[in-house]
Amino acid sequence: MATKGARSKTKSSAQSEPASTASAPSEPATETQSGPVTMTEALERLLPHCEGSPFKVAEWLDTKHRRGDVGLLGGGVAMSPSANPAMLGIAVHVMPATGKPVLYVQVRQGLGAGYPIWDCETLIWDDNTKKPSLDKHHEFWAYDRTTFEQHFPGGEPKNRGGRPSKYNRESILIEGAVVACEIALEEGSLPQPLTLEWLCGEVEHRMLAGSPGPTLLKEVLSPLFWRLKDVQDRR
Repeated sequence: MATKGARSKTKSSAQSEPASTASAPSEPATETQSGPVTMTEALERLLPHCEGSPFKVAEWLDTKHRRGDVGLLGGGVAMSPSANPAMLGIAVHVMPATGKPVLYVQVRQGLGAGYPIWDCETLIWDDNTKKPSLDKHHEFWAYDRTTFEQHFPGGEPKNRGGRPSKYNRESILIEGAVVACEIALEEGSLPQPLTLEWLCGEVEHRMLAGSPGPTLLKEVLSPLFWRLKDVQDRR
């Protein structure tokens, strides 16, 4: 956990000159946060340590929660690491209009009622439409600050801004597949509902003898499946 540095209250017996005090180098002041770590704070702080890639931030958080290192809170209650990845997972969505990345929790099958989802479109809650909005989503989901600070990456940030020095090719391919999925949904050529078994079967059929088999296919295609499922469920 981050702790406040103790400030010395001992005064020097010799009178120091104002000029020397002004010229003395000092570390930039940092405000000690309290309470849970919001999704926004987690993204902003981790980006410089993840080569500026929001997808790597999501991957880091998802892995840390799954391993039981960093606690994920739902409505202030710790979510079991065993629920990840079958019931939930950490994901990122880049808003098309602004290019701004947004962290969110993908609520998957079997988690139960009462866990707010996000439709990857609506930003502000509207009592009339009652669409699953980002602001309500972020009010509910957060991280335990103690474990977050304990496992926060050390060392110098790898990228201090601008475009990422490296891109996650899998994430780019997934977003490309999402476009194809949306077209297929418009044409009504996707099964209802979409299943991981169907997706793996289609890929295996295309790869023929080059297929690695259902076990590895499910492992590789699982992130793509949940992203496509999000798209289908919003329709």
